[in-house]
Amino acid sequence: MNRWPKIPLGLRLFFLYFILVGMTAYMVSKTVVQELKPTVRQTTEETLVDMANLLAVLAEE
Repeated sequence: MNRWPKIPLGLRLFFLYFILVGMTAYMVSKTVVQELKPTVRQTTEETLVDMANLLAVLAEE
């Protein structure tokens, strides 16, 4: 009636370790992406504003 094979404790801990490391890496990468998105957008906006001002000066001449 025993459906599950006996898995050694060391192997169970090995799997648990990699599951925890994987979850941690996922959460860290998700947080980094969330923090970087506004910064990238702001930098892109500033660059576009500078370019628009330069083009306006060139068009004025």
